[in-house]
Amino acid sequence: MLDRNSVEIEATIIDDKNILSKSAIDPEFTYSYSFFVNGNNYTGDSKNQKYKVGNKINVEYWPNWPQVNRSKKDK
Repeated sequence: MLDRNSVEIEATIIDDKNILSKSAIDPEFTYSYSFFVNGNNYTGDSKNQKYKVGNKINVEYWPNWPQVNRSKKDK
């Protein structure tokens, strides 16, 4: 669905963690990203541990349902 008809936009990495491991001592995680379409805020998992809060990344979303989105590196 996103490979065709997607729209690209810049998103910002936010302080919302997605836990990857079950280790209570030092869990691995990724941060989420946030972007706005028509005044509405949408988020997604960056799926990349190198990103830090405040980084800018490119994401793509489906125009009819912006909640369907992914980082451009997720292809």
